[in-house]
Order: sequence, then C-alpha cells, then structure tokens
Amino acid sequence: MRASERLIGTDLDLRTGDLRQSERRLLHQPSLDIVLAAGLLEWTQGYEYQLQSSRPSPGADNDLERTEVLQRIDWTPVELPAVTAWIDHQTTRDDLFVDRDDTLSLVQAEETRGPFSYVISQRDEFIDDHRADVQEDRVDRTFRATYRDDHFDQRLTTSLSVFQETRHTVTEVPIGAATVPADEIPILGGFAAIDTSPEISNLPPLPSLVDGDDTTSTGVNIGGFVSGGELGWNLAASRADDAPIELALLSTVDPVDDFLLDQFSFSAWASEDGTFWTLVTGDVPFTYEQAFRRFRVQLPMVTAPFVKLVNTASPPAGPAVFVSDLRLFGTSSASPSSERTATRELTRSLTGNVSFRAADDLVLGYDLFVQRAERERDDVSTRDEDRVDNGLSALWTPSEIVDVSLRANDRRTQDATRLDETFRSYNGLLGIRPLDALDLALNWTSTWRERDGLRDFETSALRESAGAQLLETLEAEVAFEQSTQKDIANDRIVTRDIVSASTTANVTRDVDLTLSARDVSATVEGSGAADIPDPDERITEALLVYQPSSQLTAEVDFEWRDTFAGSGLDRRVRLDWIPFPEGSLDVQLDAQRLSSELGATSVDRYQMLTRWTMNPSVFVEFNWARLVPDTGDRSTTTSLALNGRF
Repeated sequence: MRASERLIGTDLDLRTGDLRQSERRLLHQPSLDIVLAAGLLEWTQGYEYQLQSSRPSPGADNDLERTEVLQRIDWTPVELPAVTAWIDHQTTRDDLFVDRDDTLSLVQAEETRGPFSYVISQRDEFIDDHRADVQEDRVDRTFRATYRDDHFDQRLTTSLSVFQETRHTVTEVPIGAATVPADEIPILGGFAAIDTSPEISNLPPLPSLVDGDDTTSTGVNIGGFVSGGELGWNLAASRADDAPIELALLSTVDPVDDFLLDQFSFSAWASEDGTFWTLVTGDVPFTYEQAFRRFRVQLPMVTAPFVKLVNTASPPAGPAVFVSDLRLFGTSSASPSSERTATRELTRSLTGNVSFRAADDLVLGYDLFVQRAERERDDVSTRDEDRVDNGLSALWTPSEIVDVSLRANDRRTQDATRLDETFRSYNGLLGIRPLDALDLALNWTSTWRERDGLRDFETSALRESAGAQLLETLEAEVAFEQSTQKDIANDRIVTRDIVSASTTANVTRDVDLTLSARDVSATVEGSGAADIPDPDERITEALLVYQPSSQLTAEVDFEWRDTFAGSGLDRRVRLDWIPFPEGSLDVQLDAQRLSSELGATSVDRYQMLTRWTMNPSVFVEFNWARLVPDTGDRSTTTSLALNGRF
C-alpha cells in the first residue's frame, strides 16, 4: 500500500507602479494505491484527488477539482503471453471553464520467444465535455512484431520490426454547432517577445515559431526562473482569413513532467492589427500530451487575424521548457449542421537495420524505414502519405589514434493531399588523437530539401576543433566553423563564421575557473534578408566554482552578450549547501541579474529552495522566488509543501 499527500500553498504578488495584483493558491493532492499479488496475478487499485484553489485580487475565485480512479490487472504466466488490462476514470471540474469526464481502458498482450517479440493492444478513450456538450469516442488498435539476432560469431546483426496502428474517432456535437476541431489554419507569420503589458504591443517576428518543426533545439523558455524561464512571453501568429479558431498546439522541445503541469497557465488575446490586443480569456484550459510533447490549449472561438498566448505562471523551481512550435486549428466547416464526425487513421511501417563487421577495424551499416499513413474525415481523404527513409553508414578505425565515420541519408515523402518532399543529408567525421593529451576533430555536413520537385533549402557546414590537456590542472578547447544556409524559397543566404574557445583551470584544489568566448560573424544576402534579425553575436563568459567539500558548492558566473535579442552583462551567484553530513537538509540560494542595452532594461531574479527530509517517507519543501524587473510587474512566489508516503 502507498499513501501520499501533497499540500502546497503559494502567494503571488504582482506590482506595476501603483497597481497591485495578488493571488493565493492552495494545492491539496492526496493519493492511495493498494496492490494485491497472488502468484502470477497482480491487482492494483489506485485513487487520487486534487483540489486547486485560486483566490486572485482583483479577479474571480476558482476551485479546480480532479479525481482519478484506476483499476489494473497484470498476469505474467510462464511460456504464455503476459496480459495487462486496466480502466481509468478521471473527472475534472472547476467554477469557470472545465466540466468533463474521461474514461480510458487498455488491454495488452506481449510475449518474447528467443529473437522474436510482439505486442498487441487496444486502447479505448471516451471524453464527455459537459460544458461544450461535446462527446468524443476513440479506439486505437496496435500491433508490433520485432526480430533481432546476431549471426556469424556476432559479425552480422540484423533487426526487423513491423508496426500497424488503426485509430477510429467519432465526435458528436449539438446540431447546428460547428465546434469540432478540424482543419489546420494556415499561418502567415510568427511573433514572440516578453511583454508584461500585452494590451498594447508590437511583437518582433520569429519565423521559427511557426515553421512546423517541433524538434528544433531552440525556442522560448517558459519554464522555471532557476532554469532561465520567464513569464510574459507573448507567442503570436497572424493569418490571412477569419476562419474561427478553437484550438492551439504549443509544442515543446522536451516532454514536461506531469507533476509540473498544474503550475502553468496561459491567457489568450486577439487583435485586428497586431498592436492593440483584446483579452479573450485570462486562464485558458489546457491539457498536455506527453506522447506528442505539446500543450493542447482550448480557445473560445476567435476570428481576429492576430492571435497570441501569454504564459502567466510556471513552476519557479522547474526545469527549462522550450516552446518550439505554434499551430492553430479551426472548426469543421464542411457540414456545420452535422452532429457526428468520424475520422479513420491507418499507419503501417517497417523498420530494418543491418550492421556488418567487415573487418576488425571496419563496420558497415544500413537502416530502412518505410511507412504508409492514411487519414479520412467523413470519407474525405486528408492524408495519403508514403514515406521511405534509408541510410548508409561506415565506421573505420585503422589505428588507435584515427577514427573515421561517414553517413548518407535519404528521405522521400509523397502525399497526394499535401506535398511531395525529398530530404538528403551527408555527414563525415574524422577524429585524430596524436597524443594522449590532444584531440583533433573535423566534421562536415551537407543537406538539401526539395518540395514538389523544387529545391527550396540547402545547408553546408565544416567544423574543426581541438582539445588539449595543457597541464595537469589546465585544459583548453578551440573550434572553428564555417556554414552556409540557402533558403531558396525565401531568397536569402546566411553565411556564418564561428570561432569559439574555452579554458578551464584548477586554480586550487577547491577552485575551478572557466573562461570561454564565442564569436559569430554572419552575412545575409538576398531579397528575404530583411525578414530575419541580425545573426551576429558575441558571448564571453567567466565561471568560478568553489567546492571545499561535497556539502558546499558556490558558483559566480559573468556573461557578456551582444546579440540581436539584446546586449549586456548577466551576473549570477549560486550556492548549494547541505548543512548536515547525512543530507537531511538541502539549501539552494540563487541570485541573478540579466541586463540588456536594448531599452536599457535589467531583471533581477532571486530564489531559495530548501528540502528537509524528516524520514525516508516524509519530506518538507519550502521555495521562495522573486522577479524584479526595472519596469513592469514584480512577482514574489512562496510555497510550502508537505509530501508523505506511508
């Protein structure tokens, strides 16, 4: 049996001049799990309740209640497939926005026999949204079979996997209403900036926010203060028509942990000209889809040409959460009087890999991915895609001091309802270690893309780097990179010359000093050059780390920035302290000042995190954070949490 209780109280205070807004929040979250085992059979009964109360001033009070009841059975017989079955019922209610029931169930069988394995499952989900009077019933059926084995004294390794998934979704809405999220709304441009006065704001362009690529390693950080995240990010998009919008998807680079999601909130705004904005709702309901790494934000119907979301809360001590993509969806306009919409999706794929050790110093590889994907909405095809992705690789290590790797990859996608795309990439790496204390590397990359038979994008990059252990207490690294990006579709060419260097010295047994610098000199040519910001940047950093023992670490960090987003000196002091040898108390203190010559602004961040472990089952957390900008809202967050497992 496991029993747990979380109790978190938070006070938030925002001030702008003589105006003040405060809010008190209380989270009460008990849970209970009971597990009974009898031989090969295990039964689990789970229950969780959550009450989140918000008391803003000014503003409307709101109580959000969630319950979850789980029943699960696991059967693991010998020489037979293992079977798992569970049913999960969730309810969500609040005073303002949400009133829904979700019922999920899963039946799954899996087995492994030698090199063969398979998994068969069926997942059912029924959503009943009482506020919108919308019901959705979805059934997913999945089959996966895999073969993997070694041959010829493990010189040859082969693997093959086949996969099929079918999904049937039926959505019912009131007659005459057009509230079924359907077609994606084409976006003309993306915009983003931190603006604590969202009523009047001209946002700078950020094309990468709406480029459809949710895997980029960059984005805007809406995570916790301690990780560099900031509140007040205005994430906006413009479009050409006035089709109603009811859904926004905010993709993140990495998945967000479930226990942090309750501390995020967003407001929604609309504008006719991109300058003067009207508040649509101050707290939009959302869910987070872990499998797709995205916030699913439900909007009231918006028809304005400009739409934006503003993050108004995030977990102060949470990790970085980078938003990489924004997409908008409207309503089904094909049959607005229909009360039932049916969607069918079918995905079949085959994945294969062969690795052959041709000689002791040479390994060759080939991988293949083939996929067929179909989607129909009310018997009308919306996806008809064939994809073939394959690559060749080679790893050659002729001696202990030289290694060479090469890879070529080709991806072809054909979709009769959308577009045809070809993407090809080449990569080579030469590593040389002439001395034990010296590493040299040369990396080359080239890619190009075609859409509907027209090449629209090309890149090439060459990077040389060297790392050396100069002395027992001194190491250094230097790198040079030349890259060219040809955006043929937008008629611009970006050329970058990048120089970076760093050195780390053990000044004393307890003190390390790291100095680093990065200089990016870039040119932009073509008629589309004006659509992107100046890519030049220069960053210099000095980091001092003092660690007299495993119980105490102090850091002092100075960073000088000169980038398109602003220039200035950022300063940070951080202390990690474990006062007692047994580690029962952990204290973190963090002070940071971010400065920018752009508008001559600066922001101070202060944070204290403490955790007291009373025993292995019970611990108390006290967190305090303050954000103090030169202009705009000042915020203070204080939380006290008691967590227990019995």
